[in-house]
Amino acid sequence: MALLLHNDPEVQRQAAELLLTTVGAHIFTVLRRQLASADEAEKANALRALQTLEQHGRQRVEQRPFSGLHFETLGALRIYVGNHELTAHEWAAFNRSHAGWQKAQALLAYLFHYGQRGMTIEAALAAIWQDRATASAISRTLTAIRYVIGELGGADLAKRALISEQNRLWLSPMVCSSDAALFERAVQYAEQIEAEFDFESALPHYQHACSLYGGNYLVMVDLYDEDIEDYRQQLITTYLYLVERISEYYFSQQNIPRCIDWCLRGLRIRATDEQLVVRLLECYARQRRSADIERLYQRYRRHLGGMPDDDDEVERWMRQWRR
Repeated sequence: MALLLHNDPEVQRQAAELLLTTVGAHIFTVLRRQLASADEAEKANALRALQTLEQHGRQRVEQRPFSGLHFETLGALRIYVGNHELTAHEWAAFNRSHAGWQKAQALLAYLFHYGQRGMTIEAALAAIWQDRATASAISRTLTAIRYVIGELGGADLAKRALISEQNRLWLSPMVCSSDAALFERAVQYAEQIEAEFDFESALPHYQHACSLYGGNYLVMVDLYDEDIEDYRQQLITTYLYLVERISEYYFSQQNIPRCIDWCLRGLRIRATDEQLVVRLLECYARQRRSADIERLYQRYRRHLGGMPDDDDEVERWMRQWRR
């Protein structure tokens, strides 16, 4: 944000264009959340940044505190109502029913994922309660969620956000933002840069996109749904593809420490990624780290959970190395 506050109008313009292209509308959400801060200096800087974006972005910007729901879905789930994080503590303080926090959190995550598509009450019962509850459990939880959103973000937000009609439920995407959407937008921008120039020009943008990937999508939420799992795997595949390309670049540049760092990042997400394991083995071999090679190989075998295929790249590499 500092560049948006720079004294040079040209620096402001370039910063505004870059943020609007890479971060998109989410930058408005971030700054408008800061408008609700108790820190007067932070509020003033956020307002100036919004005014800069309005001036150079040629679009009208709402210069008032954010009113909506923001979902941090990559890794641990965090939900924000306006500038307030909705935690178990807030839930206990405002909840006037017997609806549990974990079920409420899971229902909000489920509704967020399906957005405008919505879902039936039966589908929600199956995904969140595993069919071990009745429709009254959802009704009680929805009532509690509306009340808490109303207390934290206002009655109008509660009314606009949660919609129920006959047997279907919605969480309006018009009032929601998420880190997953920000990650996908950052990837798309990096791909545009690569298509226009080359991979090296896009490298910092790919690295920025990877920095937004805090973990697997809704992995900490206790619910069961194939569509969520499919999207989770799609994001994992995208992230690992980027990590593989970045690590390959550093390996080709003989920058072994950076290559190792990126391989380890990817293996924290999927310990059995053959391409990353082999590249990391190559790095360790160049550094003559035999003990680390054996440890990495044993870890790979443990996570594999069985005998590898005959054409397994890691097995092939280890056989050649041990000769």
